[in-house]
Amino acid sequence: MPKLILWDIDGTLVFFRGVGRRAAGGAFEEVFKIQSVAERTANVHFAGATDGRILREMAAFCKIASREYEERLELLKESYLSKLQLEIDRFAHDAVLPGAADAIALVSARTDCRQALLTGNYERGARIKLKPTGLDHHFKTGGFGDDHEDRRIVASVARRRSSEYHRIEVAPENVIVIGDTIHDVDCAVANGFRCIAVCTGHDTKESLAAAGAHAVLKDLTEFKDSLID
Repeated sequence: MPKLILWDIDGTLVFFRGVGRRAAGGAFEEVFKIQSVAERTANVHFAGATDGRILREMAAFCKIASREYEERLELLKESYLSKLQLEIDRFAHDAVLPGAADAIALVSARTDCRQALLTGNYERGARIKLKPTGLDHHFKTGGFGDDHEDRRIVASVARRRSSEYHRIEVAPENVIVIGDTIHDVDCAVANGFRCIAVCTGHDTKESLAAAGAHAVLKDLTEFKDSLID
């Protein structure tokens, strides 16, 4: 039976040292002409969240009215993505996490597997992050933050879109999410997928296991393709 491997990006494949938070903060300052965004939005959690949810929560912490936020959302997104590109250019040389490239290569070598992305990033942001690392060409499709603010729905979209792209029908139990947060685990479990979690983010081995991960690895250097059988 065909298998579909859905990869998270931030904290799983790459680590960019807070570039998303800085880019988003700069975008709010530019578009809404407000100051001290970093201080106001310090309690907004980025790990495992979709870009749409992150920006909406930042707007709430900055006390921006909903109507004003919606009216300027496209400008905000464009500003954010432009600033993200500038930030990424500074850190791309050493952003790939240990074992990530080898793990992707192991999956690529299997004729029964297809790979795609499952990320909270807007698709353009995902490409901005992956292209300079040399990993982008492995992923032709996936589910992205553009699709929905709810990561569970993004996971469902990733399966459907990937099945259509690869012209295969993958049963939910043959979809495997690889990620570093309890949110990756949650969206997998909610859709009947399996999940391999890695402890390269903020969540602990215990919390990832408790959330329902089928396997928890220190990092992707421990990845073996037998884990997806």
